[in-house]
Amino acid sequence: MALGMENGTIRDDQITASSEYNSAFSASNGRLNYTRESGKIGVWSARISDRNQWLQEHFERSTIITGISTQGRDSFHQHVKSYTISFSVDGAKFHNYQPNGIPEIFEGNSDGASIVNHIFAPSIVAEIIRVQPIAWKDHISMRAEFYGCYY
Repeated sequence: MALGMENGTIRDDQITASSEYNSAFSASNGRLNYTRESGKIGVWSARISDRNQWLQEHFERSTIITGISTQGRDSFHQHVKSYTISFSVDGAKFHNYQPNGIPEIFEGNSDGASIVNHIFAPSIVAEIIRVQPIAWKDHISMRAEFYGCYY
């Protein structure tokens, strides 16, 4: 099941990022299918585009995470083309998702509107999950939803 990014069950303060382009591109805009609201753009965008950026979801309890869906910025040609995933059980130490011993690189989006889905096999058990862009078109901009169930 969807864990609440898109439908708003996940509160804005549970969604954070390494940086935000400005307040109109806040981390809480990084929800799948999020659209423009008064004064906000329908996407999270990083302040700068480099490999030190991330979008993070804090579930606030142990969660089995089985998949992810991503989108880019629908009105512009900005999207994340590939990314890695890291996770934490306590917020102090993060682990790369590496089911084969090396960090898995996920194929992202090729435009701003379409949705790309991935299943985590094996699934991830964590309280916090991060999407870390490694390649992008024009600027790091993305929307996401995570799937799974609460532990």
